[in-house]
Amino acid sequence: VAVLDLGESDAQEVADRIGYERMSTWVDRFDYGNRNVGEEGATDRFWLEGPLEISALEQATFVAELAREELPVDVQHQRALRDLLLVEEGPHHQHFGRTGLGVDVDPVPGWWVGWVEQGSDLHTFALRLEVEDQEDADLRESLGRELLVALDVLPAA
Repeated sequence: VAVLDLGESDAQEVADRIGYERMSTWVDRFDYGNRNVGEEGATDRFWLEGPLEISALEQATFVAELAREELPVDVQHQRALRDLLLVEEGPHHQHFGRTGLGVDVDPVPGWWVGWVEQGSDLHTFALRLEVEDQEDADLRESLGRELLVALDVLPAA
């Protein structure tokens, strides 16, 4: 889970230390996307270049389980990740999220995923853009924010 808050090379090192068997087991246990971490010895890039694939709906479902502390891991670990993902707090909401960017694949997938809590209401989101240049990558969060504002999930800035 901590892999989400690391840089690419750090995440790859953590994935190597976790190892193929444990990584494969946990991706399967999380029911994450197509559950495919590839072949043994190549667990340091499966989420960047494939063969792991996940749809926006699957990603939003996973995020909802994290937000509700329903993943099959210790709740303390889920709460720690929640703290890392906090983007902003307002008087009536908390916003959690993370961007991601694939590499060495065509098209390059750019992600912005997370959730917004408004009291007892939970709104999860997963935005995936095909990134052709840095301007496209920069749109992930700004476009997603505009959509969440239009849906009255986030307050206007």
